[in-house]
Amino acid sequence: SSSSSSSSQPSPSSITRPNNSPNPWEVHKFGGASLADASLYKTVGDLLIRESRGRVLPSPSADDSPTTTTTASGPIPTMAVV
Repeated sequence: SSSSSSSSQPSPSSITRPNNSPNPWEVHKFGGASLADASLYKTVGDLLIRESRGRVLPSPSADDSPTTTTTASGPIPTMAVV
């Protein structure tokens, strides 16, 4: 008899889009000069917070006019590797 169960294995979508997020993970790698002092750690932290909130994306208008509307990307699951 097998003791493994397929229900205990995460599905690929739960790995790439955690908590049913509409957006995939973004991974940011930092090191060296980008973390040289405390103020740069704060800069990196602020960037990660800003990125995790999502972005405003331009989208073309429905009638192909030069004006654009904007849509929000929604929260972006974000992690850092140091």
